[in-house]
Amino acid sequence: MIIFEPHLAGTGGDMLLAALLAIGGNEEILRRFPALPELGVRSVAILPREVFAGGIRSIRIDVSIDEEPVHRNLMDMTLLLESAGNSIGASGGSIERSREVLELIFAAEASVHGKTADSVHLHEIGGYDTIIDTLGFFLLLESLGDPAVISTTPSAGGGTVQTAHGLLHVPVPAVCSIAASTGMPLQGGPVHEELLTPTGAAILASSASFVETLPAFRTLKTGYGAGNKVLSIPNVIRAILAEPLEKIPQKPSETDADTHHHHHQHDDDTHDGGSGRNHHSGRKH
Repeated sequence: MIIFEPHLAGTGGDMLLAALLAIGGNEEILRRFPALPELGVRSVAILPREVFAGGIRSIRIDVSIDEEPVHRNLMDMTLLLESAGNSIGASGGSIERSREVLELIFAAEASVHGKTADSVHLHEIGGYDTIIDTLGFFLLLESLGDPAVISTTPSAGGGTVQTAHGLLHVPVPAVCSIAASTGMPLQGGPVHEELLTPTGAAILASSASFVETLPAFRTLKTGYGAGNKVLSIPNVIRAILAEPLEKIPQKPSETDADTHHHHHQHDDDTHDGGSGRNHHSGRKH
């Protein structure tokens, strides 16, 4: 199994990728992501590198993308996902799981803005780096044997953050909506910064079972994925590749998730605004 620990500094999609690399995920997978000029992505370079975040040896992923400034809708992002996935020979399962993450993000934004998922256009998280984060995550997971994933409760941060929609609460409304529709737990703090991005929240919510106390396990490998912000705490998420020594929680089935979503649907309408992270045109974790 893989244990993610976002209870210290939350997470973004790039931090999850970096953490998987740090425990042995296949780095070559990320280097395969192509430019897609016919879809507005002129060039892409992905460079994992070792850094020391708060004194902790970690991996950070630098992504450089030259793409046309486009506010993409769900159909646009799905086409970008499928084109990238087919180009690098991604499995059907990894593409489908990535599509589910995109649908979760768009459903959250739609709930926030009182629109349908098909009519929403993403701003900061409508870039190619969101495809790299989502598809890259599931491909790296497959390279590690596609183990079960568990996670501690993510820290969302606190205060406010400047977005394309103006000044918003932290956690941003899209993160609240994702948590409401999936049952993902959240906690505030430990700093007044945005720690949990919509992409990071959606990937965790779609892949992990959440626990308050870690089950007994034998550690096989430990690694850290670093974010870009300099914080008063180490801006890292820890990943542990482990052998469980007792029964571990199972990710709820789609039916369970759907039931939970309908039960909490009224909560989604209480949020207004919402945004996310982009390496180049938006906010960084």
